Amino acid sequence: NTLYKTFFDRDGSSEEINSSVAQLSQGRLRQMVIWDLVRGAEFKKMADNFGVVAMSAADEAAYGVRAFTERFYTVVLGRYPDPVGFDGWVAGLTGGTLTGSDLARGFFLSPEYTGKNKSDSAFLDDSYQAYFDRAADAGGKQGWLDALAQGMTRTEVLDGFSGSQEFIALAESYGIRPFAGYGSARVAREADGIPMPVFPIPLSMLLAGLLCLFGFRKLRPV
Repeated sequence: NTLYKTFFDRDGSSEEINSSVAQLSQGRLRQMVIWDLVRGAEFKKMADNFGVVAMSAADEAAYGVRAFTERFYTVVLGRYPDPVGFDGWVAGLTGGTLTGSDLARGFFLSPEYTGKNKSDSAFLDDSYQAYFDRAADAGGKQGWLDALAQGMTRTEVLDGFSGSQEFIALAESYGIRPFAGYGSARVAREADGIPMPVFPIPLSMLLAGLLCLFGFRKLRPV
């Protein structure tokens, strides 16, 4: 209620307070609840009334890193982040020592996730939701299932997903660098007037599979 009085000059309604309390009781970090309030239309209106900027570009970038990190905790591990782990991932992404691909691999290859002993089908369902923010399409999922049955490792599958256009778009929507070297490659292509390619989903999956077989084997392990 102190937040509502401070940010909006009013008491929070029972519905608003109960919603936030429910999230906090499930382990959501207080800073993320604060971010939700600060990014809302009501706070912007309050800031405008005082002639100040509600959210700067730096604020939006800081939020994007945190929202991206929180998302992988909830989608992959099924829980809200712990403060120490959360701060570590945020620091790595903010400082440029980690990419979105590094974070994704870290979550999927973590003892917490591997300890769930999920089937290949469930693993792929989680991967589609985490990397693409959607359910798996039947054809694409079957292709990955066949590849896993023929000996492809889950790490190679993750590398294939990381190189896909869908993941690049998702990471960029949060202001996250998708993988090492991506930024310089994009700048170089755009300087020559060549846009980054956007492939249809089936072709993206094919290229991702080829990348994971031939192009990503040299990535350092997590």
